[in-house]
Amino acid sequence: MKKIVLNYNILIEKEKQPDGKYLFVTHVPSLGISDFGKTPDEAAKNTEGAIKIYLESVRDMGEPIPDPDHEEVYVTSRKIEIDTSIQNFAT
Repeated sequence: MKKIVLNYNILIEKEKQPDGKYLFVTHVPSLGISDFGKTPDEAAKNTEGAIKIYLESVRDMGEPIPDPDHEEVYVTSRKIEIDTSIQNFAT
């Protein structure tokens, strides 16, 4: 069977859990899937498996495989200063 390699971007966020421990949560924006792990590497590896299952399911249903992501990606974050009188935060 012929195989191809597809590139999908995986974003990883560190999330503090209610017990004080951290998990690393992944997001694959172009596919709308996510996964998690105890370390960034574990989270990425788990997500690779989730992507493979997703793509195989799409193929088995006869749907087109989503286009791969571009290789060149930039991710950044910014700290935004707001007035402290704004108290309505989602937590």
